[in-house]
Amino acid sequence: MTPRPPGPAEETISGITPGWRAEVLFRALLEAAPDAMVISGTNGAIQLVNAQTERMFGYRRDELVGRLVEVLVPHPSRDGHAELRARYASDPRPRGMGSGLELYGRRQDGSEFPVEVSLSPLATDVGPLVLAAVRDVSDRKRAEEAAATAAAREMAAHKRAEARFRALLESSPDAIVIVSGDGAIQLVNARTEQLFGFDRDELVGQPVEILVPESLRGPHEKHRAAYSDRPHVRMGPDLELRARRRNGSEFPAEISLGPLDLEGGPVVSATIRDITERKRVVEKLAAQSAELARSNADLEQFAYVASHDLQEPLRHVSVYVHKLAEGYQDVVDERGRRYIRYIVDGATRMQQLTDGLLEFSRVGRSGQQLRPVDLNRVVAAAVRAVSVRAAQAQVVISLPDLPHVVGDEDMLYRLFVNLLANAVKFGRADRPPEVGISARTGAPGWWQITVHDNGIGIPAEYRETVFGLFERLHGHAYPGTGIGLSVARRIVEAHGGSIGLDEPAGGGTRVTFSLPGLDRSPVPGP
Repeated sequence: MTPRPPGPAEETISGITPGWRAEVLFRALLEAAPDAMVISGTNGAIQLVNAQTERMFGYRRDELVGRLVEVLVPHPSRDGHAELRARYASDPRPRGMGSGLELYGRRQDGSEFPVEVSLSPLATDVGPLVLAAVRDVSDRKRAEEAAATAAAREMAAHKRAEARFRALLESSPDAIVIVSGDGAIQLVNARTEQLFGFDRDELVGQPVEILVPESLRGPHEKHRAAYSDRPHVRMGPDLELRARRRNGSEFPAEISLGPLDLEGGPVVSATIRDITERKRVVEKLAAQSAELARSNADLEQFAYVASHDLQEPLRHVSVYVHKLAEGYQDVVDERGRRYIRYIVDGATRMQQLTDGLLEFSRVGRSGQQLRPVDLNRVVAAAVRAVSVRAAQAQVVISLPDLPHVVGDEDMLYRLFVNLLANAVKFGRADRPPEVGISARTGAPGWWQITVHDNGIGIPAEYRETVFGLFERLHGHAYPGTGIGLSVARRIVEAHGGSIGLDEPAGGGTRVTFSLPGLDRSPVPGP
């Protein structure tokens, strides 16, 4: 009898022959493989496939067995594949997956997908066979393409950023030198070439001290080493140095430093500006300022001397003109009496002007006695000084608690007398004058003091003009010389502050000025 294969009940590890046991294990391994497994003869006919082949290609295994393996290959590649298959059959040997071949499989529905294929020759009792393990690499391909796209985008972005960086570098009006941690120049811009007279290829790789005067190179190396230990941003005026051109000439330079972290390691960006012209202008301005200060001092001296020396002759003129007016009224005719009145008015006016000029010049000449000052006491004294005029005009003055400041008490007294006198003088005829004084904190260390009234006000176009010497908006309609606000500005600026005026919501005039507080010295203010 012909022996039969063992039945299901007999298929135990101990109850099957070695050949059948091997075949069962082989089939179990074949079906469990994660890749499509296709066994074909040397003529290309498919002998056996596993379940993964069915899932991957969409065929049932009985639709594949007996057909050429090219059924799983895209049409354009079938002819070439048959040639490759024949070549492999002539020299069969294992070939691993990922051997560099770009292969595609074809499903039953005609769709194609990328695959990797490994080949292994099989020697069997029915002749040589070939085992092809086919792996679908669609997901990996998509991931690789996405990664490649992302890398390409990143590279493009990097190139764009680099292009922008170089464009900014080259368009900078200052010389920019990129230096590595050991002091070697890595990169320079066009302005560096123009400023120092080197070609950039003469600078790259050289120590940065090539741009430093020889006498300063040793100290510069020490400063550079110290900066490398603690890199930080250092701006302009802190680093005013001298630089050296290719021809050996030197120039003053302002240098800003900034650390940068690049792919090749940390570097330092040095921005270098030639300040030759700036220093020339600064020196010229300093000379002009000194000359202006001397000229102002001379003018102040002249104004003081002129106004002081004019007092005596003017008093004589005024006295004798008044005697003439009183004693000779009946001697001269109406025309003579009119002329005498003109002389009296002119002399009186001239005496007022010289008094005002003398007051103005004294503000600049008097030494400032700077000490803590209680503004409440100063303002109270100023109110008493104008109390007669204030009482006549029925002025209401509001005085809240005021701060202590640093200043010259006599000068501040004059300041408030002038401002209060103006507020009383320029009241409106249709309402009682009201004056208020208030204080609030301004810039750090400064007080903002405000004196406001409900008077006739000052048109916007004249709010700067009125601070000029002898400026009067109303002619002789109001008494005075037009010097009060000039003196006020001079006093405030002598304390380092500023003064200005505007119109409050209810009309009138509001004068605001700054004075140094107790925690600030009177230097040029806000």
